[in-house]
Amino acid sequence: MNLTRCASGHFYDSDKYATCPHCSSAGAVASDSVTMPLKPSEDKTMALDFTTATGGGSSATLGGAAVTQSLSKATAAAAADDDQKTISYSAQSLGTEPVVGWLVVSQGPDMGVDFRLKTGRNFIGRSSVMDISLKNDKTVSREKHGIVVYDPKSCSYIMQPGASKELCYLNDEVVLSPVKLKAYDVITVGETSLLFIPLCSKDGFNWDKNNSDKD
Repeated sequence: MNLTRCASGHFYDSDKYATCPHCSSAGAVASDSVTMPLKPSEDKTMALDFTTATGGGSSATLGGAAVTQSLSKATAAAAADDDQKTISYSAQSLGTEPVVGWLVVSQGPDMGVDFRLKTGRNFIGRSSVMDISLKNDKTVSREKHGIVVYDPKSCSYIMQPGASKELCYLNDEVVLSPVKLKAYDVITVGETSLLFIPLCSKDGFNWDKNNSDKD
């Protein structure tokens, strides 16, 4: 190395440079000079782009919007599975949820309206999501004022209090624990009276028996 100082006070290797590289752009470039890569912070962010095999044998590119779309489809499929409604044994064997009885409003704001009863629990309340939705009776609790249950194994109907603090009555007697129902019993919630009409019985008609007779 031949260290040389230029007129401006810069030191440089005169064996590599004809003139001071700091002062003149005309100086020769060193033969063993190396171009340094950009700093990591200066690198351009690239979208993830690779190919993965799909279940059907075709390939799909995952990257940018494609990744988002794939994840969205997977999430939607999972949500659809979670949202499937649990159905009763009768509904599964018949292909539809069969009616097992009715409650008919005999007194109150919704007088004359009838409600279908299904297997399992039937919730009474003011909310539209209730099975027996008494929307026009403001004295009825929004949800689960009372519950009517149909047990397909015993073909029996049961009235029981709901989760509401409000009381419900069966033939003018307060219901504090489960009570068996019989035809034309009257259930009272708020200002509404509901006449109970059963369809199924152990010795008479019931969906399980009717379905097995056809096999």
